[in-house]
Amino acid sequence: MGWSGMSNGDLLTAVESNFDVVVTLDSNMQYQQHVESLNVAIIVIASRSNRLEDVEPAMTEVNEAVRNVRPGTATRVVV
Repeated sequence: MGWSGMSNGDLLTAVESNFDVVVTLDSNMQYQQHVESLNVAIIVIASRSNRLEDVEPAMTEVNEAVRNVRPGTATRVVV
């Protein structure tokens, strides 16, 4: 979508206009932004690395979180 290199704030503004949820491995995003003022939910995957074999075990819980989150909230999924 051409969003590479955007700051987290700009990225979240772009996401708000196009999506309901953002899933990220950036564990600091929820602390660096005013999440409660966003019209999007953030799901943070906390894993040992961003390698598929480290992230994949979280997918069931991430899918469940996507179904239940509300805008302006951050949910942390720990692997």
